[in-house]
Amino acid sequence: MPLCTPSRLCILTGQSVREAGAWTNESVLRPELATIPETFASAGYETCLVGKMHLGGSRQFVGFQHRPYGDLTGKCGHQWEPITAADRQEMRVRTSHVGVTGIPESQIQDHIVCHESVAWLREHAAANPEKPWFLCASFSRPHFPLPAPRRWIDHYADRVTEPRIPATGDAFGHPMSVGMRRGFKADDISRQEMLRARAAYFACVSYLDEVIGDLLVCLAADGLLDNTIVVYTTDHGEMAGEHGVWWKNGWYEACTRVPLIVSLPEQRRGEIPARRIETPVAL
Repeated sequence: MPLCTPSRLCILTGQSVREAGAWTNESVLRPELATIPETFASAGYETCLVGKMHLGGSRQFVGFQHRPYGDLTGKCGHQWEPITAADRQEMRVRTSHVGVTGIPESQIQDHIVCHESVAWLREHAAANPEKPWFLCASFSRPHFPLPAPRRWIDHYADRVTEPRIPATGDAFGHPMSVGMRRGFKADDISRQEMLRARAAYFACVSYLDEVIGDLLVCLAADGLLDNTIVVYTTDHGEMAGEHGVWWKNGWYEACTRVPLIVSLPEQRRGEIPARRIETPVAL
């Protein structure tokens, strides 16, 4: 389900869209549905969620025992800048207001998620060294808005590429495709604006790669990865101008094909080989 909240509800519950009741961003987690963190907690794990989750309803902890940092509003707690609340309702700002972030890097959401994750795990390891833990570090980038540190904006300024697939294709005139372009006002985006936004999107991806690398380095230095499975995934993809469309909520591959990487300690130590599974799976 290539839309934020429904996809996260499927991940949290291990249920399909139908079974999770996950249809729109206004969908809420039903009280009778068990979640992955609840399952871990019942097995004796200490559980923690750090970062965005953007859930409506009363189940804001969704089974996690700790939430030291993140949105608890039910609304999108993105770090908008310097856009006013009224401007956020205009779809075009998602591609027109991109570039170098004006927020100090130490205060960028993704950096704080990394810092708070490390801090919680260190405290937990000191207080309960024998108790296993399950932590979800949930980052905002490369979701819009698309500001990034200057070094990454500059890096992609002259490296940005055109979309591999232009505004064409067998499904270009399909009602779903037409609806996506109309809803996100994609037809109003000029080529220059599109390339600037693509460069900013690539910059946000590279910045997040850097942040996750910092997180793993810190955990490895503290021995917190010695017996830890790391899972990397996300809720939806990004069109970034492919087929003349931006954002999500469609059935193009760029919307629906997301990473699902599982890293085992035995693989990282070279005891067993890594392998690629070709079978399509759902979240």
